[in-house]
Amino acid sequence: MACRHLFFKTCDHLLLVTVVAPLVSMYWCGMFFLVDEYVFPTDYVFSIWFTCVVGFGAVLICHIEHEKLTELAHTNDVVYNPLARLYSILLIIIIVFQWRGFWYILEYYLPSGVLSAAISIAVGFLLLSASGCCKSITGVVPFVLTADDKTNYFVALSKFSHVSQRNKAFRLIDHLYSVFFIHPAVILLWRGLWHIQDHGILVDDHVMSGIVSVSCGSAAVLSFYIAQFPINRCVKTLSKIPRFLVEQTWKLLVVSAAVFYWRGTWVFFEMIFQKHVFTMWFVTIVSAFMLCVLNVWSIATLRGVWVDDPLDSSEDSILFDIHYFQDIASVVKDTKIIPVYNEKYVENIEAHKAKSERKPILDNGNVTPIERSDLTIISIAEWEKMHESDL
Repeated sequence: MACRHLFFKTCDHLLLVTVVAPLVSMYWCGMFFLVDEYVFPTDYVFSIWFTCVVGFGAVLICHIEHEKLTELAHTNDVVYNPLARLYSILLIIIIVFQWRGFWYILEYYLPSGVLSAAISIAVGFLLLSASGCCKSITGVVPFVLTADDKTNYFVALSKFSHVSQRNKAFRLIDHLYSVFFIHPAVILLWRGLWHIQDHGILVDDHVMSGIVSVSCGSAAVLSFYIAQFPINRCVKTLSKIPRFLVEQTWKLLVVSAAVFYWRGTWVFFEMIFQKHVFTMWFVTIVSAFMLCVLNVWSIATLRGVWVDDPLDSSEDSILFDIHYFQDIASVVKDTKIIPVYNEKYVENIEAHKAKSERKPILDNGNVTPIERSDLTIISIAEWEKMHESDL
């Protein structure tokens, strides 16, 4: 079991860093270029304000309506599949609008230079740390990889989603806070980290600057993949204040590695594709198609907020949300069912677990002939969980 888990973990991380992360970065690069090309290209100021207002407004609507979309997706697969793809196409466009608009507004109105970038980093990080949502800056490619699933495909969590469902007014305020406070803080931090590279790494040689960024970013990403496990074990042994400091430092280092990786890949794409309109259309469509084929389209969208774990919790707060092959293996395993002997008065799994001394009557995979009314169909995973002590 441990060897299989390690194998899946290794495959997950390799797939992410070699295939999925470049595809997501390429898709965003293409979308940014196309929005620059087609959305009021002759009036820069109006363009950035238009995309900012439309982007934030549309993202707010997605936050408010995500529960209804999730309920609709659960009706049947015929509804879910086309709805999910259409939703993703629209969502990525409005999120690019949101990020591009606010990012370019910061670029336009704030002074340039290393000092401006450092202030952006400090302010953005302090706002997120104070709000308890620093995890939102680490829940991005190349540090997240999950398979698309109807249970969470449309979910856009807010800061207080665990309590705000009780009151409609509170829920609206919660979504407003998440979209108009947390999201801008994330973008401000990313802008600072990107900007400091533009003005601090080989300013006179853009190509070499990009190579340095992607090299440092990739090396840091691989290092963090390895370091997450021992660091996660260590932080659980710390008291609250040291644990808080270690976790916040870790998140800042992780997002720095992510931004280095993204900036470096964008410089590389710019050099390769030369910003030709047809080429950018082509790579955008191809990358989107490949993400759909791999069933990881949802990780290309930055929706919702990620709330930090309590400092006294036993959660794996350092570990990245990377479990693509493990998800697939679990789905495959759960689709295989076995018949288990069950007396008529046993009506649920918990009751059957209480009678765990009763073994399923199996004969080379076949059930010993008994009355059909005495059969309960459960998954292999459920049966193994019920009989962990016996296996």
